[in-house]
Amino acid sequence: MNALDEIVTGLEKGDLSLKDALDRYEAGHRLARELQAELNQAEKRMQEIMNGKVVEAQDDV
Repeated sequence: MNALDEIVTGLEKGDLSLKDALDRYEAGHRLARELQAELNQAEKRMQEIMNGKVVEAQDDV
């Protein structure tokens, strides 16, 4: 999440070249999609837990 904040801050400053700004925007977009996927997985797991489904603990959470 910190990496995404750094990308946004860099873009907001407005002192990047167009190429650098586009590269950082692309990286931020990719990172945002990855973070959204992680959030979706966490929400799904929480829903399963609340619905009483037994879910084994995962080491990567």
